[in-house]
Amino acid sequence: MSKVKYFRDESIPFFELKSCDNAVHSSKKHAHIELSIGIVLKGTSIVECERESFIVSRGMMICIPPDVVHQCCPHDTKNWSFHMMYLKKNWIESSFEADLQKLPTFAKFLNSKDFSRINALCSFMQLESLSGIEKESFLLSELNYFLDLDAYLNENTRGLHDDKQTMKLINNFLNDNYLEKITLDDLCRISGLSKYYLIRAFENSYRLSPHAYLTMLRINHAKKELRKNRQITDVAMEAGFYDQSHFVKVFRQYSGTTPIKYLKGG
Repeated sequence: MSKVKYFRDESIPFFELKSCDNAVHSSKKHAHIELSIGIVLKGTSIVECERESFIVSRGMMICIPPDVVHQCCPHDTKNWSFHMMYLKKNWIESSFEADLQKLPTFAKFLNSKDFSRINALCSFMQLESLSGIEKESFLLSELNYFLDLDAYLNENTRGLHDDKQTMKLINNFLNDNYLEKITLDDLCRISGLSKYYLIRAFENSYRLSPHAYLTMLRINHAKKELRKNRQITDVAMEAGFYDQSHFVKVFRQYSGTTPIKYLKGG
């Protein structure tokens, strides 16, 4: 069955995912205002990009910067499947303090490990149980891995992430507000750093990403509240987990047991 599907999440409005299976998603030459990153799951296609032409097939990734006119011509629409991530230009540039005008259009084969990794990213971003800060943090890390955005950072941003006093400020904010809905934008306003540098700096100082540190604080709070014999669903909601199965999974990762077994002492 031919289909084109789009995924959006209001907690990450800078991200959109298109999945195409045995269909022509666009037959006209066009350009996107977003950065486009695609992975081919099945089949082969010619992608015409202004003065360049790429032949892409299963296991390949293609990166098309904003405003680049292109056209995709699959060899067989009945044997053609891909994912395409669209990332807003201003989010990329502010998150990394990078200049996307330097980023080239390119296509490359991924080894089996990286192919599985980028597929896992697409699946991860669609999970409804995850918070915006969790998805955004993971996306930032994976984007730098696949695109090597360090190479396109503006020179005046280098070295800004060594401010230990600023990291202590972020640490204190997380400790004081861990039950609130916290975003990377909140942390950037406090620190004055880009999202990418903020995450790297915090990890350098505390060996955990801001999101991982926040999750740890919430799980520690949940353990304390569970010892008061409170309902698991109430504790999960209070700690910022809106999906109980996700809460149970994360709780086990941090404590080695489920909330119910923790309540019973093992």
